[in-house]
Amino acid sequence: MGSVEERIHSAMAMQRASDLAGAERELRAVLAESPGMPMVCALLGRILNETDRAEETVAMLGPIAEREPGRPLVRLSLGMGLNKLGRYEEALGHLEAVCEIRPADMQGFFWRGATLTRLGRYEEGDALFRRTIDAARGDPMELGQLGRRLFVLGRYEVSAEAYERAIEDGATDASMLLRLASSYYSQRRYGDALDRARRAMAKDPKNPSAYMVVAEVHEKTHELEKAAASAREGLRLEPTHTVLARVLARLERRLGRGERAAEITARALEAGVEDPRLRSPLLMERGQALDATGRHDEAFEAFREGKAVWLESTGGRYGFEAFPSRVGDRREAVRRMRGMDSGVRSGAASGVDSGVGDAGEIAPVFFIGFPRSGTTLMEQVLRAHPGIVTLDEVELLDGVVAKRARELTGASADSEIVSAVGDGQIPEIRRAYLEESERQLGEALGGRLLVDKLPLNITRIGLIRRVFPGARLLVALRDPRDCCLSGFMQSFEANEAMVHFHSVASAARLYAAVMDLWLEAREAIGEPYLEYRYEDLTADFEGTVREVLAFLGQEWDEGVLRFQEGARKRAISTPSYERVVSAIDRKAVARWRKYEAHMGEALAILRPYVEAFGYDD
Repeated sequence: MGSVEERIHSAMAMQRASDLAGAERELRAVLAESPGMPMVCALLGRILNETDRAEETVAMLGPIAEREPGRPLVRLSLGMGLNKLGRYEEALGHLEAVCEIRPADMQGFFWRGATLTRLGRYEEGDALFRRTIDAARGDPMELGQLGRRLFVLGRYEVSAEAYERAIEDGATDASMLLRLASSYYSQRRYGDALDRARRAMAKDPKNPSAYMVVAEVHEKTHELEKAAASAREGLRLEPTHTVLARVLARLERRLGRGERAAEITARALEAGVEDPRLRSPLLMERGQALDATGRHDEAFEAFREGKAVWLESTGGRYGFEAFPSRVGDRREAVRRMRGMDSGVRSGAASGVDSGVGDAGEIAPVFFIGFPRSGTTLMEQVLRAHPGIVTLDEVELLDGVVAKRARELTGASADSEIVSAVGDGQIPEIRRAYLEESERQLGEALGGRLLVDKLPLNITRIGLIRRVFPGARLLVALRDPRDCCLSGFMQSFEANEAMVHFHSVASAARLYAAVMDLWLEAREAIGEPYLEYRYEDLTADFEGTVREVLAFLGQEWDEGVLRFQEGARKRAISTPSYERVVSAIDRKAVARWRKYEAHMGEALAILRPYVEAFGYDD
C-alpha cells in the first residue's frame, strides 16, 4: 500500500492525469485510516470542487479552517469551494489569508483575483492576475494555462497579456497564436486578431482553426464573402469540423444562399455529432437555414431538437421555478413602493432630470422589455445620437445597485431592499452605479444621457423607482407571439431566465409572468415611461425614432438615420447582430403565422397580452 506520503503523491499524480475518481478513492482510503488529516482533506476538497461538489468541500474544510486558520492549503481549497457556490465575500477572506501566509504561492493570488472579478472589483483582480503572470515568466506552458483560465473568466485583456508573455518566452506553436487571436477578437481588436490568426496559418497551413478565426473576424467586419471563403477552406482541410460547418452555414445563409446552408448543416449532422455543445448550435443553425428557405415545418423540428439537446446539456442546473419566483418577489417590490412616502409617484412627478445632477448622482434611462422585442436595433439607433451613450446588456442593476443595497442593509430580495434602503443611502448607491457605468463605457458621460439597455430589467421596476425616482423608462413592445417564437429560434447561454426558451409554451409562460408585472407596474408608477412597438419602428422608422428622442428630451439628429455605419464598426453582444447591420425590413413581423400550427398552447397563454398591447388580429 505504501506510506501515507507515497499514497498522497500517487493521488496527486492521478489528479494531474485527470483520473479524479482514482485520486478520490486514494485520498478517502488515507482518511479512513487517518481521519481529519488537513492536507489530505485539502486535496480531497480540490477534487470535490472540480466535480461540482463544493458543498461537501465547505462542510469538510470549514471546521478545520476555524480550528487551524494557519493552514494555507485548507483555506485555498475552502476559498475555491466558496467561490464555486457564489459565496464570494466569504471566499475572499480565506484567499487573502492564503496570500499572507504563503506570498510566493501564486494559486492564492490567482483565486483571490478570480473572486474579486466575480465581485465586480475588476481592477483589483487584474492587478493580482498580472502578478501571477510576472511570477510565471520563463515558463511558456504555465503562461499559456494562465491565459486560458483568464479567458474563461472573461478577462480578455490580461488573458492576451499572458499569451503575449508566453510567446515572448519561447512558445512557438500555432495554437498559442490562435489563443492570442481569440483574446484579441473578444476585445474587438479585430485587426490584431486577424494578424495573429494569419501568423498561425503561416506556421501551420493545415490548421482548420486558423481559418475559422479568420472567418469569424471577417464576419465581424462585415466582409462576408471573405469570411465564407476562409471557412470553406478550413472545412476542406477538415470536413468533420462541426464548428466550421456551422460558421460556414451561417455565412451562406447571411449571403442569401439558404439552400446551400441547409445542405452544409445536413452533411455535418449526418457525419454524427454527439457532443451536445456542438450538436445543439448546429441544429439551431439548420433551423435558421430552413426558415430562410421557407421550409417552416422542417425548421421548427430542427429548432425543437436543438433546444431539447440544449436543455439536456444544462444538466438541470437551472430550475424552472427560480426566475418566476424572482419575478414574483419583484412584483411585490412594486406593490411596496406604492405606499411609501418617498415612493414612485412623488419621484416621477418631481420632474427629476435624467443625467448627472448637482450631487454627481445619476438617473439614467432604463431601456427594458421582453427579450427579442427589438431592443438591440433601437439601442444602436440611439447610440448614433451625439447626446446619448448606451450600455448594452451589462448587469449593473444587479451587479452594482442591488449588490450595494444588500451590503448596506443586509436585505437580499428586491421586495426587502425597497423597504430597507434609506434615503441617505441612495446617493452612495447611485454614485457606485455611475462609477461602474463610466468604467464599462471607458469614458466619462460628459453631460450625455445614459441609456441602460437590459430587457429583463423590466422586472426590476420597484428597485429602479426606489433608487432612481424620476428615471425614464423606455419600453420595447413586440407582438407577444413573435417574441416567444423568436426566443425559441435563438441560441442563448443558459441561465435562470433563458432556460425558459426551450419551448414556445415555456417562453409564453415566462412572458406572462414578466409582462403581468409590467402591466401592474405601469399603473402604479405613473409617468415617465414610453412604450413603442417594433412593428412601428420597421414601418415608420423616422417617425418612431423622433417620438423616442422627444421622450428622452433629445433634439433630432440626422446621424441616427445612418446608425448602421456605426453598428458595422462595433461588436454587438446579442443574437440580433445579423439583423441590426442589415437593411431594415419587415421580414420578422408576424412571423408567428408561419409557425402557427406548431405553437399550441402558447397561443392561448399569450392571448390576454395580444389584446392588452393592441395586437388583436
